[in-house]
Amino acid sequence: MMQFSVYYRICNGKDMVNKYLLRLEDKVPEKGSVRLITLTEKQFSEMKVLVGGVSPIEEKLDSSNLSVF
Repeated sequence: MMQFSVYYRICNGKDMVNKYLLRLEDKVPEKGSVRLITLTEKQFSEMKVLVGGVSPIEEKLDSSNLSVF
């Protein structure tokens, strides 16, 4: 079973992705399961909301000002 927590960060290119990957690898616990998936901005923008809706805060944000951890 996977934990339902999801954290994401928008990165500007593969070099930035690799920078944060190295940071994460240094901080992961010895036990458990931590996974990373890389999506393009287009793939992320095509995400479907299946339950609930988009919050007013989400509607105001775009990729140029979004960084969530």
